[in-house]
Amino acid sequence: FSVITFQPSGSVLVYQKQTIRQRTRRTRSGTLEAVIRDVNEYTMGWTGYFRLADTPSVMAELDGWLRRRMRQLVWKRWKRGKTRFRELVALGVPRERAGLGAIGISPWRMAASPVVNEGLSNAYWQQQGLRSIVERYRQLRNT
Repeated sequence: FSVITFQPSGSVLVYQKQTIRQRTRRTRSGTLEAVIRDVNEYTMGWTGYFRLADTPSVMAELDGWLRRRMRQLVWKRWKRGKTRFRELVALGVPRERAGLGAIGISPWRMAASPVVNEGLSNAYWQQQGLRSIVERYRQLRNT
């Protein structure tokens, strides 16, 4: 039994990111749960389609990019510095560090900051129900 290995081309990944961007627009209305449900539906189907691809690093890169995109969405929804500070403290970030995460301007840059990463960690996303592309890929590859 041989496994066919192929790699998704760069244009396929560009298309996947473009589709995820549409589903995670910062101006998108609805609850975070609805956004996560929509993203999970798409990414789990996409991962299933490309389960035979021998590209775990591509899956890991896309997974990290998706979490950064989701952090950007949440950070933007918090809108004001006071709200950002309050929410980061509520997520367990020390008050001194939370102040640093509340003052940034660019949502994309702030989504990669250590302070926002600490509050909106991988564990946070798992708790919210965001499924990992890498975990799904590994699960499908092992079956």
